[in-house]
Amino acid sequence: MNFLLLSFLLITTITTTATTLIPHPGNRITIPTWHIQPTTNTNTTYPLNTLNLNLTTPDSHSTILATLLHPQNQPNPIIPPYNESTLFYSTALSTIPTTPFQSPWLYTTTLTLPYSITHSYTNIILSTHGISSRVDIFINGAKIGSISGAYNGQEYDISPEIKEEENEVQVKVYPVDYMRDFGIGWADWNPSPPDMGMGVWRGVEVRGVYGVGVKGLRVVVGDVDVDEVVGGSGGKDVKVRVRGDVRNWGDEGVKGWFMGRVSDNSTDDTSSGVQFAKAVTLRGGEVTTLEAEVTIKNPKIWWPATWGKQDMYTVSANFTLHDGTLSDRAECSFGIRSVSATFTDHGDEKDVSFRVNGYPFHVRGAGYSPDIFLRFDIDRVRTLLQAVLDIGLNTIRLEGKLEHPQFYDLADRMGIMVLAGWECCDKWEAWEYNTDLSKNYPWTNTDYLTAQAMLTHTALTLQPHPCILAFLLGSDYPPNPRAFTLYTTALNHSDWTAPIISSASARIHPSGMKMLGPYDWVSPNYWYGERLGAAYGFGSEQGAGVGTPELPSLRRFLSEEELDSLWKEKNAGMYHMSPAGSQFHTREVYNAALWGRFGEPKSLEEYVFLAQVVDYEATRAEFEAFAVRQNRSGGAATTGGNGGGRAATGVVYWMLNSAWPSLHWQLVDYYLRRGGAYYGVKVGARGVHVAVDYESGEVYVVNHGVKRGEGRVVVVDVVGLDGKRLYHEEVEGVVMGPTMAKKVTSVVPWVGGWDGVVFLRLILKESGGNVLSRNVYTLPAQLDVLVWDESTWYTTPVSEYADFSALRGLPTVEVAVTGKMGGGGGVSVTLENQDKAPAWFVRISMVDEAGGEVDVWWEDNYVSVLGGEKVVVSGRLDNSRKMGIGRMRVVVEGGNVRKTGCYIS
Repeated sequence: MNFLLLSFLLITTITTTATTLIPHPGNRITIPTWHIQPTTNTNTTYPLNTLNLNLTTPDSHSTILATLLHPQNQPNPIIPPYNESTLFYSTALSTIPTTPFQSPWLYTTTLTLPYSITHSYTNIILSTHGISSRVDIFINGAKIGSISGAYNGQEYDISPEIKEEENEVQVKVYPVDYMRDFGIGWADWNPSPPDMGMGVWRGVEVRGVYGVGVKGLRVVVGDVDVDEVVGGSGGKDVKVRVRGDVRNWGDEGVKGWFMGRVSDNSTDDTSSGVQFAKAVTLRGGEVTTLEAEVTIKNPKIWWPATWGKQDMYTVSANFTLHDGTLSDRAECSFGIRSVSATFTDHGDEKDVSFRVNGYPFHVRGAGYSPDIFLRFDIDRVRTLLQAVLDIGLNTIRLEGKLEHPQFYDLADRMGIMVLAGWECCDKWEAWEYNTDLSKNYPWTNTDYLTAQAMLTHTALTLQPHPCILAFLLGSDYPPNPRAFTLYTTALNHSDWTAPIISSASARIHPSGMKMLGPYDWVSPNYWYGERLGAAYGFGSEQGAGVGTPELPSLRRFLSEEELDSLWKEKNAGMYHMSPAGSQFHTREVYNAALWGRFGEPKSLEEYVFLAQVVDYEATRAEFEAFAVRQNRSGGAATTGGNGGGRAATGVVYWMLNSAWPSLHWQLVDYYLRRGGAYYGVKVGARGVHVAVDYESGEVYVVNHGVKRGEGRVVVVDVVGLDGKRLYHEEVEGVVMGPTMAKKVTSVVPWVGGWDGVVFLRLILKESGGNVLSRNVYTLPAQLDVLVWDESTWYTTPVSEYADFSALRGLPTVEVAVTGKMGGGGGVSVTLENQDKAPAWFVRISMVDEAGGEVDVWWEDNYVSVLGGEKVVVSGRLDNSRKMGIGRMRVVVEGGNVRKTGCYIS
C-alpha cells in the first residue's frame, strides 16, 4: 500500500511550522495555516512582489483582517493594535484603514512531497471550497487556475507542476467590490469589514489519487413511510440511491468499481451496514455521475427537534481500480426524512407551507449572522444553535453567509431546519428590474457561469443534510430567467430533493413568501391585523427591530458619551445601529414608542429596563400571532398585502444574532447574553402554549408538536395594579391535536372595559395541575392606534400610543427568593410575591462570590408575579461557558422590586 506524505511548511521570515500527515489515498488534507503578505502587484504574472512581513493565519481558513486582528499577529504595521475588548468599543472599528485592502494579498504555504510520493500517485489534487472572491492560484510559479465567487469550489490536478520535496503554493486574492464581485456582503446589517471579507475563508484541501477522483457524494432517499408511532422509525424499508461524481484524470480508459457501505451512525460496529458495488468503465478524461441503490431495512427516521430523534447514517464510497488499488474515496452523513412544500393561491399572491415527514411544519425561525470577519468558532455556533432550541424556534434562515460544513453537521445533530439561500442588495441581485441598488452592474456571461458553479458546489455540499428545509434562489428579488435556468440546472445535478423557492419576497412574481416588513418597532396589536407583515402567509424576514442588549453588554462597547446619548437623545445616530445613511442608523421609531408608551426615562438604567420590556412584548406578540393563526383559511388577497383570513404558515424573525456588538436586530447579543427580546420569543414560541389575541381578547391554545393532548385546563385571571381580581375563568377538558391552534374562550370585557392598566395571566395546565404554560400580559386602557395607510416598508406608524406610564408608579413589593441546586447543573428558583400588588417584570440572574454573572439557561425570565402568587423558575448552568467562583447567589430585580437575592442551597 502506498501512502501520501503531505508536509505543509509555513514560510515566514522568522519561524517555520510543519505539519506531517500520512493519509490513505483519498484522504482530504486541509492546509493548516498560511503565510499572508500584501502586494501592490495587480497583474497575474509570477514572481509576485511582496512586503517582508511575518503574518500567519490562525488556522486553515482566515480572511485578511481576521488574520491581522489575531493576537499572534499583533502588533503589525498594517493596522493599529487591537484586542477583543478594544476592537468594537465605540467607533474603534472605523479607525482601521481600508487602503491596505485595495491591492492584492498573497496566501503562501509549502507543500513537501518526498520522492516516493511524486513517483507513486498519478495525481495530486488541490480543492478549494470558498475564497472571497477573485483569486489566482500558483504552484511553483505556474498559474494553474483562477476562481471567481465566494462559494466557488474547484479542483485542480497539480501533478504536472509538482517537483520533488518542497513545492510553493500561492493564492493571490484580489480586492472585493460588493457591487462587482460575488462576495459576502452585509447590506445594512452592520458596517462592512474594511477588507470586505477578502481571503481564504474556507479551507483548501490536497489529496492523492490513483487516476480516478470521487467527489460530490450525495444520497437520494426514496419514499419515507412514517409508522404509527410519531417520532419513531419508518414503517417499511427505504431505498436510497448513493450518487457521486467521478473524474478520470488520466488520458487512458480505466475499469474499476464504484463501491462502499451505508452504516447506521448509532452503532460503533464499522463492519455493519449495507454494502454496494458497481462495475464501471471510464473513458480517458471522462467526468460522470455514478449511482448505486441500497435498501435500508427498518430505517430510523430523522426528525426535527422535539418531534423525535435525529438518527443519521453514513455512506462511505470509493473508486477501486480493476487490480484492487484504491484510487479515491469520499464520505458523507445523511438522514432519512422527507420535506415538501405546497403553495396556496390567494388571488395574485401565494403562501408556502412546509411538511416534514408528512406533518405540517410551521416555521418559527430567525435570521443567522456569522462573525463580521467570518471567523468560525464551533463552540460559539453551538451556543447560538442551542439558543434556537431553547426559545422554541425550529428554523434558521441563512441569507447568503452560508458558513462552513460543520454548521450543517451541528444543525443535523440538533434537529434544526435551515432555510439557505443567496443574499440581497449587491452583485447577487444585479437584475435589470432591481431598482434598489445604488450601482447596478449587469451580469456578464462569465458571471452567469460563476453563479452556476457556486450553486453547484453549494448544492452538493448541502444535499445530504436532513436539516435543509429549502433553498432560496434570491432574497429581495428572484433571479432573471437565464440565471433561474442555470440555478435549477445546478440543483438538478446535485439531486436536490428539498423545495426550491424563487425568492424571499413576492416582488416580480409570487414566490410563496412575503417581505413586507416591518424592520422597526410596531405595536403588539400590529401582528393581529390583516395587512403587510401581520400574521398571515409566510414572513421571510420581519420583526419589530428590537434586541437592545442588557447593561453589562452595553458597557462593553459603548463609551460614556454614547451611553448618555442612548437614553437622552431620542433621534441620535448611533454607530452600533445600522450604517450611516440607513433608515436604521437611529432609534427614532423605537424611542418614540418607548417615550410615548412609558414616559421619558430618568436614567440609563431605567431606559435599558424599559427597553427590555418593549422588546419582550414585541417579540412575544409576533410569534404568538403567527402561532394562533396557523390553522386559518381565507380568500383572495390583493398585491400589497391583505391577510383576508389566510393562515400564518411561518415566520422568520429579523434576526437571531448580530455579526458585531449591535443595538438592534438580535435575540442573542454579540456577547451571547439573552435579554428581553429573547425571553419574549421563549414565551411566544412555546411548543405547548396559551395566548391572547391583542385585538379581540380571544384566548387560544397552541400545540406545535405532533402529539395529541387531552384534558387540558385553561385559567384566565385579570387583576388591577392594586392586585384586586377583576376577572376569573377556568375552561376544562381542552383537547389539543397535533400542530394546531384553537380558540377556547374570550376575555370579556376586553381592552377598554377595564379602568386603566391591568395584568392578564393565562395558565395552561394538565388536569393533574402540572403547568404547561404561564403567560402574563400588561394591558392598557386603549391599544395603540395604528395608521395602516401611512405604512412604510419598515414600520406602520401609531397616531396614539397605549399608555403604560402607570406601571412606573406601581408600589414597591417584597418578593421572597429561594434557590436550590439540583443534579446535572440544574437550578430551581422560587419567587413568592408577599404583597397584594403585582411584581412587574422580574429579572432573575445568578452571580458568583466575585460578583461575576454565571450563565444559566433559564426556562423563563422577566416574569411578572401576581400578589400572593408563588412561581418556580428552573434553569440549567451552561457548563460550556464560564462557571461561578465559590458560592453562587440568585439575584432578582424588577420594575417595582428592589434588588434582592439568596445563596443557592
